[in-house]
Amino acid sequence: MTILAVSIEEPGRVALIQRPRKELWPGAVRVRVQACGICTLEKRIYSGALNLGYPLVAGHEVGGVIEEVGPMVLGDFRPGQRVALDLLTRCGQCHWCRRGHTNRCENRFKGRNGMLGGLSQEVVVPAREVFVLPETVPPALATLAEPLADCLHCLARAGLNHQDPVAVVGLGVMGQLHMALLSHLGHVTAPQTQALDLGLGLLGKGGTLVTYSSYGPSERLSLDLNRLHYNEISLTGTEGRTELDFERAVGLLAAGTLDLRALVSRTYPAQEAALAFVAAQDPDLYRVVVTF
Repeated sequence: MTILAVSIEEPGRVALIQRPRKELWPGAVRVRVQACGICTLEKRIYSGALNLGYPLVAGHEVGGVIEEVGPMVLGDFRPGQRVALDLLTRCGQCHWCRRGHTNRCENRFKGRNGMLGGLSQEVVVPAREVFVLPETVPPALATLAEPLADCLHCLARAGLNHQDPVAVVGLGVMGQLHMALLSHLGHVTAPQTQALDLGLGLLGKGGTLVTYSSYGPSERLSLDLNRLHYNEISLTGTEGRTELDFERAVGLLAAGTLDLRALVSRTYPAQEAALAFVAAQDPDLYRVVVTF
């Protein structure tokens, strides 16, 4: 039996393909994908800016329903449940996993699962990557669980105290998600659209700058070390999310606490995936979602 998938065949070209259906191994859950977001990662692969090898079935922001539960799954999973997927391998064996920093897993790109493959009619994933949502959360919004979890992890890295003033530099999807979370948590937010240097300039005494995204291999940042020293300024990065971050993101979506509907700009059926990838390059759009 085969299933439908969207493959990035080469930079600038996607195609609908048929590929073999995966076996349901012990401890795994089969999920029918209903929606998958096109994230910056997929856009970079599509444009050729990031080469992970072609052809490639990408996609890691997934909302769907459980089709089948494999043997040795201990959680309360049932066919028909709506879910969001945390498509990130966490080995549980490396130094970082055993210290609770599973987002830094040394083996996250290894093994049978990897982190992509969501642009497919169905996926088979370890049960630990499956998070149940209520029927009130539509599949397109369920795709935002993954980036929302990343933002929650970022804010945890910032070490914010209640009602600390915060400036968000960059107002794409991730910037808007940060703004929504900060407002929900009671922080005064000041959206900014300029570059990283502005973020440094905004820092007062005891301030913290968290760089959320990668900037390319040649990016450099000029720092006044005396200013860091005398003002006790902290600089840090953030990478991915832990299972706890994902659980919290799903909880916020399930509670209807955040209204994120405006962040899904367009949806396209899988048969129009080529149009979806072209639309996703439009800087005036937020998230573009492919549906199955």
